[in-house]
Amino acid sequence: MFALGFCFFLVALFYSLVGFAGGSSYTAILAISGVSYEVIPVIPLLCNLVVSSGGVYHFWKQDQINWQLTLPLILFSVPMAFLGGSLRISEGVFFLLLGLVLLSSGYKVLKKRNFEYAKVRSFSFLKFLSIGCVLGFVAG
Repeated sequence: MFALGFCFFLVALFYSLVGFAGGSSYTAILAISGVSYEVIPVIPLLCNLVVSSGGVYHFWKQDQINWQLTLPLILFSVPMAFLGGSLRISEGVFFLLLGLVLLSSGYKVLKKRNFEYAKVRSFSFLKFLSIGCVLGFVAG
């Protein structure tokens, strides 16, 4: 149990240093450690809320949050996360979906090295709505 807590501490520390929360890493650690798949989504969500709240506070304090870009993502991802989280799936399907999401996310990060902030600003409200819904549902 101490090793699990220490791993969580390291993930929180290193991810928060670069403005992230580490949810996928918490999930992977729990999956590898043999924790029941039924409680895996809850623990990383709580850890993400704690770690990301600190980051949001610091970004907000420095006036670094563009609420026009952020609000549509929040408003649509939260209800969809609740909907996605309320679905009951088997352990095999859970780990298959988890693996696919983590692999595709990792691939996107490695493939897309030159992120352009200007492109994000040109997204339409409908595109942000769609992104928020998909990300929220998958996260749930």
